Amino acid sequence: MIEAESMFRMRDGWARPAGILAGVVVLSVAGVAPFACRRNSGAAKPACAQAACEDRFTANVTVASASMRKGVHRIDITLDGTELGCAFELPPKVASADGSILGTCQPGLAVILRPQASGKLEESITVMGTPKSVGITESVDGQPVFEQFVTPVYQVAHPGGPGCEPSCRQAAAHWVTR
Repeated sequence: MIEAESMFRMRDGWARPAGILAGVVVLSVAGVAPFACRRNSGAAKPACAQAACEDRFTANVTVASASMRKGVHRIDITLDGTELGCAFELPPKVASADGSILGTCQPGLAVILRPQASGKLEESITVMGTPKSVGITESVDGQPVFEQFVTPVYQVAHPGGPGCEPSCRQAAAHWVTR
């Protein structure tokens, strides 16, 4: 069952599944301006950090661990009429040292499950590109357990800093299930 507060929120791309470049974290220490877009002395153009940027839509589904059914999970994604798929098994045959589980997906789709400190699981589904409509269906051993449809609203991201290239368009949605 999906909570009534099914919320749609935008992200700037900092949280990403493994295998997707994580971006650049820029820190400011003791009032020193971040290096990513600090102006060169006398230069009119900002000095930009090199950073990869990909157009993408990310859906995060938070699930209580106890309610995550065991078996073969299949995630089917419909993007503007095109279908992609991904699968993983619970319990996993192989998990990473931090307990994350990577799905086996078609190109252009990535799925990762991450255990949370709260005891819940976060399922992160990332689609490359900027589809106008996204349908997500998850089934366990052929039985549907989750279905959502969303029309993403994209924001422009500049991971190298404000005004720096490259730029990309990103959107995200978040659902909580019980």
